[in-house]
Amino acid sequence: MNPQDLRRFHDQIVANQAEADAQARAEEAEREKRSKDCKLALRNVVIPYLGEVEKALPRGVFSHRVVSVDEGDGAPTEVGFRYSDWFETRIKIVGGEVLVAHFESDAEASDEPVSDDFYEDIEGPDDLTREKIGELIENVMRESAE
Repeated sequence: MNPQDLRRFHDQIVANQAEADAQARAEEAEREKRSKDCKLALRNVVIPYLGEVEKALPRGVFSHRVVSVDEGDGAPTEVGFRYSDWFETRIKIVGGEVLVAHFESDAEASDEPVSDDFYEDIEGPDDLTREKIGELIENVMRESAE
C-alpha cells in the first residue's frame, strides 16, 4: 500500500475518533443538563405539589417523602408518595431520565419495584409538571380502588 494512502487512512481514523469523542461529550452534557433540570423540577414543582395534595386530602390518606438526595449537591433525586394503604409510588431521577414505579414498602431498604410496569407518561424534566403528577396521583387512586 502506498504510504500516502496509509496517511490518509490514519487521518480518517483520527477524524472519526475526534467526531465520536465530540458526540460523546455532547451526549454527556445533555444528560447532565437533563439531570439538573429534573432535580430542579423535583425540588421546585413535584415536592411542593405533593405537599399541597397531602394538605388537601383527609389526614393520613396521603403522604410523601424524599427518598434520596444527590450526595454532591444535596438535591432530591427520588421522592415517594403513598395513597391510602396502597403501594408507595416513587419518582426517581436516573441519568436525566425519570422512572416512576410502585414499591411494596416505604422502608428505605425496599429498592425492588413491585413490577417492571413503569408509568411511561413521565419520562423527562418536561414531564415533571403539576398536571402530569396530578394525573399520576389520580391513576394511583384509581388503581388502588380496583
